Amino acid sequence: TYLAEVKTAVLGAMENQDYPFEELVEKVALQRDTSRNPLFDTMLVLQNMQRSEWTPEGLTIQPYGQEYRVAKFDLTVAAVEQEGRLYFDWEYSTALFKKETIERMGQHL
Repeated sequence: TYLAEVKTAVLGAMENQDYPFEELVEKVALQRDTSRNPLFDTMLVLQNMQRSEWTPEGLTIQPYGQEYRVAKFDLTVAAVEQEGRLYFDWEYSTALFKKETIERMGQHL
């Protein structure tokens, strides 16, 4: 019975995974503030796809790291698994967090 309930809940969630964000915000009837995300301030991302070099006919293509100057959320932690280890990338608002605070959070993980 429990597994049937879980299955129903998961299938229902999957049906709504592509729900338009703006429509969701309108239905929740949140007060909008253009300086903040309307639903959440913190994001955790697990990248579970392989990153590797690709060589098409003499060209070498590889991932290119970028430095962002503006954080999309108050705190975003992205985790990538490579060679049996997790690597974390931290993006945060410097108006809210000190570098030392983020480093301490990373050590806790």
